[in-house]
Amino acid sequence: MPSWFWISLWVLLIAVVAVLYVREKRSGRRIGEGDRQVHEAVRQAEADAAVRGPNGGGQTWL
Repeated sequence: MPSWFWISLWVLLIAVVAVLYVREKRSGRRIGEGDRQVHEAVRQAEADAAVRGPNGGGQTWL
């Protein structure tokens, strides 16, 4: 393929990445580091485990 094709492909790729970066910065959304790692489902599972105990609420003495 001709060199102008590869150059235009790279320019297009860099332009797309730049547009996505600018959109993300302008959106103003702030995500804390903890929120990325702990989702709502993980928090709910931790709360359920704390309520039910280590055995899931089942009786172990029978």
